[in-house]
Amino acid sequence: MTNHCRCVARPRSGGRCTACGCVANGQSSRLGSSSRKTATLYVMAAVTLPEEVDEGGVDLGLYFDRHHRWFFAFFLATLVVSVAKDLILGGRLPSQANLIFHAVLAAGCVAGLSVDRRRFQEVLGVGFALVIVAYIGALFSQLR
Repeated sequence: MTNHCRCVARPRSGGRCTACGCVANGQSSRLGSSSRKTATLYVMAAVTLPEEVDEGGVDLGLYFDRHHRWFFAFFLATLVVSVAKDLILGGRLPSQANLIFHAVLAAGCVAGLSVDRRRFQEVLGVGFALVIVAYIGALFSQLR
């Protein structure tokens, strides 16, 4: 009798799903992709503000100038993991609209990695906020 994993119900070969390589009814694959996305989001948030602040305070502008590339690199990694998760679990790329949002955000990340001017970074931050609000709005409009 052929075993099937719960993630995509594909026949198993040697104890692994032939579609995604998961073990134990898809939990290994699901946990792996979810934890990678969570890890990149956590590190992205962690580099946003300094861990320690001395009594004299901290110059957040200078801190941002020194660390913004890490932020955008982890943001880009989060986007890559998000698309990879759909490929791994569903066997296909996300919908076209979802991919467009990912591509726009990825382009913004590359711009954030490339341009050091503070004014550009401020405009980019507002742009990211607007794109993310539109993305969430688009996702919720499909939940009916």
